[in-house]
Amino acid sequence: MCVVPAPAAHEVEEGDPNPTRQDCRACHLIHNSYTSEDWALRTTDPVDFYAFEGVTYDGGEGNLCASCHQPRRGIDEPDADGNIEVTSTHWGPHHGGQGSMLMGVAGSPDVEGSPSSHATMVEDTCVACHLGENDSHTFEPDVAACQACHSGMESFDDTGLQTEVQEKLDVLEEALVGLGWLDEEGHPAVTSVPAPEAYALWNWIYIAHEDGSLGVHNPAYTRDLLDASLATLGLATE
Repeated sequence: MCVVPAPAAHEVEEGDPNPTRQDCRACHLIHNSYTSEDWALRTTDPVDFYAFEGVTYDGGEGNLCASCHQPRRGIDEPDADGNIEVTSTHWGPHHGGQGSMLMGVAGSPDVEGSPSSHATMVEDTCVACHLGENDSHTFEPDVAACQACHSGMESFDDTGLQTEVQEKLDVLEEALVGLGWLDEEGHPAVTSVPAPEAYALWNWIYIAHEDGSLGVHNPAYTRDLLDASLATLGLATE
């Protein structure tokens, strides 16, 4: 059986008219040889991010995850008037920013990030946390997988990080809705936005919608992005 490789995400010009759910073939070499080798991962090569030149994700078996779970674009430069155009209701670091969050990139350019310990110290990165010891293919993260490093941990909000991040997201969302840059359903307005406020909008979308870990993937970078965004809008960060 000949399997034609899918094009790289940044080379796709139109969507599949009959999309289907992800299955075994998304990660494994199913029905190539009809042997146990078919369970091999499609790739574990380091991943050069599409939208961020010079940034390479090298997280063992988690490289397969990062080959898809990365943004396809970064935020535009401001125009001559200091504004950034929000081009659609799906504007933002489209789509799947987990890999970039682990690396501490893809947020607004006024915040410098760095890779988190989950990117640098966890063997096989994504796979270690999202498949766990039992290779669970629900891909739901497993608290038990965290306990080797975080003794006694009972939930992902163990230190209150997720509660803190959600509270800051809620404050930021309310402010962005009040400014008219975000609607009540979480979609950005298609309009021209002053760059500092566009950065805040971008960061909210990145953290609330695209990454989705509420800080777990990269606590320091998540906090810094939120604190910078809140400060830009004149809101307290503590």
